[in-house]
Amino acid sequence: MSNPLSVRDPIHGFVELTTEERQVVNSIAFQRLRDIRQLGMGHMVYPGANHTRFEHCLGVLHVSSLMFDRLISNAPQDCIDLLFPETEEERNKLRRTLRLASLLHDLGHAPFSHSGEHLFVPHEKSLTDLNRADRRKLLRKYNHEEMTSILIHTSEISDLILANHCDPEEVIYVATSRELSNIIEPRRDLDLANSILTGELGSDRCDYLLRDSHHSGQPAGKFDLERLIHQQTLVEREGGVFLGLKFGGWIAAEQMIANRYAAYANLYFHKGKRAYEQHLVSFLELSLPNGRLPRTPGDFLQWDDSRVLASIREAANDTEHPGHRHALAFSNRSHFRKVFQKVASEREHIPAEEIANFVDDVRNSFGSSVFCDILEHSATKINRPNLDDKILVATDSGARYLDELSEIVRGMGDSIWRLRVHADADEAKAVKQYCAQKWGDLGLKSKEGSK
Repeated sequence: MSNPLSVRDPIHGFVELTTEERQVVNSIAFQRLRDIRQLGMGHMVYPGANHTRFEHCLGVLHVSSLMFDRLISNAPQDCIDLLFPETEEERNKLRRTLRLASLLHDLGHAPFSHSGEHLFVPHEKSLTDLNRADRRKLLRKYNHEEMTSILIHTSEISDLILANHCDPEEVIYVATSRELSNIIEPRRDLDLANSILTGELGSDRCDYLLRDSHHSGQPAGKFDLERLIHQQTLVEREGGVFLGLKFGGWIAAEQMIANRYAAYANLYFHKGKRAYEQHLVSFLELSLPNGRLPRTPGDFLQWDDSRVLASIREAANDTEHPGHRHALAFSNRSHFRKVFQKVASEREHIPAEEIANFVDDVRNSFGSSVFCDILEHSATKINRPNLDDKILVATDSGARYLDELSEIVRGMGDSIWRLRVHADADEAKAVKQYCAQKWGDLGLKSKEGSK
């Protein structure tokens, strides 16, 4: 590593950057990440949660490097020969590619990170009146990963990657997906690097869980990263080779998955955080040209948290501004308050279509005075058929899936699910009563239908 720069990080200690990586960090597009909060509106609930995508990306680079190096020392030689490039020079290139991809994987995030993810969808492509599947398809196509690939393709970063003797298309492949790069055929070495970065036990997930826990003060999310990395290896099963764990690492993986569940339930899905993010999105829809983020890279890079907050402060003092009501939520904490909530066990036997009708009824009855929030996320993908989503553990009797060994992980196959209705203070009582009555009718209808 030539002329490394050491950056002190509160999670990992010192993070080292090469001269070429420092040039990437000093680029305009990457420096913008200093003003993109990692936890969206989390700081409105957890005052210490002002950490940014900038420091997260440095941390992911560090963890990716540790994982890559540990795989070289831990994995069976035949697995290394199959997935890693043959020569030391090519392996060093793959390592550099992984480090750059880790550094750049969040380059295209919107202000306040995931809060306004749907604002990437071009304004001419309406998200209203779409079924759930079509909406998800549109959001998968237009998101921060797509913007990341656009920024790498069109900015100085592409030249800086070449100066680091790497291929920008390979960096995009690892940082986002093959589909967003210009590489046609799948590559096993790049797929491995992508798994190290984005997999179930990947460096991205490892860093954000620990970092969000540290800055929020919320203990959910903590786990033994050192043990997890130390036990990573390559595992053979059903004719394939996958990123997995030695037997001694499955407890650390179990701990990580359990605490990720707790982090979603207690931190990422916090009712106050979600309410503020709804006010933010509504404000941006009323304030941005056409209600969407610009897709031109130069214009997009002008939007960061500071610009949005400045706009919110102005709108809070301007009663004629279309986003005035939502701006006030931040200036005097007059945000929507939760008046109704249901969890997964309370929707048993109620079809998703009926729940969607319930939400539509509430919205139609109270309009902009309410915010209906349906949240769903999986702590693990163990129930999915794709073997790449499974966590393999090497045992004396052969490779086993983690959920075969862990009762805790096996019990987390279902998604975390929440239905919440938030309302303005003036309408809170009426909304609460309306929701209780409507949900009660759904329950009766469900019982009658099950007879």
